[in-house]
Amino acid sequence: MATVLGVGVVLFFSLTRTQVGRDALRQRIERQFNQTFEGRLEIGTLKGNLVQQFFADDVRLDDPEGRLMLHVDSVVANPNWSDLLRQRFSVGSLTLLRPTFHALYQADSTWNVADAFRRRVP
Repeated sequence: MATVLGVGVVLFFSLTRTQVGRDALRQRIERQFNQTFEGRLEIGTLKGNLVQQFFADDVRLDDPEGRLMLHVDSVVANPNWSDLLRQRFSVGSLTLLRPTFHALYQADSTWNVADAFRRRVP
């Protein structure tokens, strides 16, 4: 029992406090967003402690046509750590630092924002 608990503690710290863990989470967030919505999310790097607070640098959201819709220099996120134990990711708060937003009103009287957040049909 002590061995299982020890392995669990080591795994928890390696996933939440190492660059390998942050890279895995970055890829998972991008993949989950890109599989769910028509837009495309790219995150440059994640930094910080994933249990308490972390920072995402160079965050980019493109519309389905590949046009830049949102660029954020940095995002400060406070995750709900209890969800990490259930292999889910959610945040209690997000702070966007230096966001640049490019909304485009299209010829069919819709906004590219609506297109980017339109759910993909499974």
